[in-house]
Order: sequence, then structure tokens, then C-alpha cells
Amino acid sequence: MDRQVALLRLARRLAAAAADKDWETLGRVDRELAATLPQLAAHGAWSPAEQRALDELQRAHAAAQADCLRETAEAGRRLGQMRESKEGWMAYAMNEEWQESRT
Repeated sequence: MDRQVALLRLARRLAAAAADKDWETLGRVDRELAATLPQLAAHGAWSPAEQRALDELQRAHAAAQADCLRETAEAGRRLGQMRESKEGWMAYAMNEEWQESRT
């Protein structure tokens, strides 16, 4: 396969998975990238067109990584809020249970 095409395809797949917040696919494409890139690089120096495709892939990877970091931080924030609200939820659940036991 043409190296430029392979690089651009990986870049598009990374960007699409990140945009869709499809973390499973993003992880799979990232692992594929880790396996494929050394194989592509082993074929010698990059042509100017291949270098541009590689640059695009690097930008897509950096953007996907930033998306992952943002989502991780957001998940941590939500978990923190849930942890802070735990006592209230427990009291509500106990009250509901108590109400049900009275009927």
C-alpha cells in the first residue's frame, strides 16, 4: 500500500473515532498506528507528500490525545461530584426504603 495513503487513512480514522468519542475504536486505531508506523518508516526516507501525510497524522494523533485527556478530566470531575453527593443519595435511598416498608 502507498505510504501516503496509509498515513492519511490512519489520520482520518483517528480523527473520526475521536470526533465520535468512540474510545474503543480510537484505542484500536492507536494500536494499529503503533504497529504500522515502524513498518512504513522501514521503507526509507519519506517523500515530501509522505512527510505532509505524516504531519497530518501527528496532528490527528495529538488532537485525539487531547480529546482523551479532556474526557478523562471530565469523567474524573463527574465521579468527584457523585462522590460528594453520595451521602445525599444514601439518605434518599434509605428514606425510600423506609417509606416502602411502611406500606
